[in-house]
Amino acid sequence: MSPTPTRSSSPRRARHEARPPRARAHVTPRAARRLTARRRALSLTLAGTIAAGLLVALSPDDARADVVGIATDAKRQRAPGILRKGLFGEIGLRPQAHLLAPSYTLPGMRFGVAIGGALTPRLKLGTYGNIAGYFGRGAKQLGGGVDVVATGYAWRGLYLRGGVGVYAGTPSAEGTRLRAAFGGLAGLGYEFNITREERSKKPNTRLGLGVDYDLRFIAVDQPRHAVVFGLHFAFN
Repeated sequence: MSPTPTRSSSPRRARHEARPPRARAHVTPRAARRLTARRRALSLTLAGTIAAGLLVALSPDDARADVVGIATDAKRQRAPGILRKGLFGEIGLRPQAHLLAPSYTLPGMRFGVAIGGALTPRLKLGTYGNIAGYFGRGAKQLGGGVDVVATGYAWRGLYLRGGVGVYAGTPSAEGTRLRAAFGGLAGLGYEFNITREERSKKPNTRLGLGVDYDLRFIAVDQPRHAVVFGLHFAFN
């Protein structure tokens, strides 16, 4: 028997099979060297672009961190109310009012001097001595006392302070005699910079305005309440 003739699947396939094979393009050595040089230049350009991008992305953060740190330090140095290391002094004149009875208040005046040291940039400890006089029908003699007071600066020149000590000029119940007493005080206020020089050896000067609540005991059952307010000058 004669073999069965094979049919072509499609005319397009037949034409494709009938085409002669294309000759492979010939690349000269010079063209190959040019192609290699172009690829190498493209790789170097891409690597340089990536490196430059990383440098631009990282450098601003580091620079910004340095600038913020420097600005924070400078602001901290210029902030009012921050103490310098070493001794400090204080002088003040403060009116006072002793609350002896619901209907009787004895006015007076205190002149005080303090000396101490700065424990930290925001905390100082000192000894405060004062002399007090009374007006009106109060005692004619002068009184005085000594307290150990700690002062902390909470924000800028805003300060809180408290102390304990003895007082030899506390008025009696009728206000005509002075008695010895023990107790303490608590107060708050604000200090404003008058002069401030970080690099100078001259003391900085601040003007303070504040109010204190003074509580003394002539005896355990004989408390004496007073409100003291006014201004002072601090040197550090």
